[in-house]
Amino acid sequence: FDQLVPLELIKVGFSKERLAALQTLLLPVSMGTQAFISRYLTGRKRALSFFLVGFKIRLMFGLTVLLLVVAFRFAAHSATQWLPALSLAYMFTACLGTVGTSAMFVAQMGFFNRVSDVRIGGTYMTL
Repeated sequence: FDQLVPLELIKVGFSKERLAALQTLLLPVSMGTQAFISRYLTGRKRALSFFLVGFKIRLMFGLTVLLLVVAFRFAAHSATQWLPALSLAYMFTACLGTVGTSAMFVAQMGFFNRVSDVRIGGTYMTL
């Protein structure tokens, strides 16, 4: 749903420029989240607990974004003044979704690092 939501938002009138600006905001959020979480995963056996926290965040993100897309459709058809507030809510929700995605990625790589063979190095961590 991460790739389909922007398409649905464009359909209901969310500008492409705002989505592009949002992506520039999400990159530092993702990098900061990965740096923050990686500090807590070194030398500990808690990688999967971080993965589950990220998964719960992503589930909440999916539900919230679904409600926001419905609200955007309603606001676009009724010409209300809710569009700026909804845009801000989507940007905040997208940041939280990025935190969840990054937490899941770092936790998964930390788990793979713990259970992998030392001889193959970090080849399993490539995207």
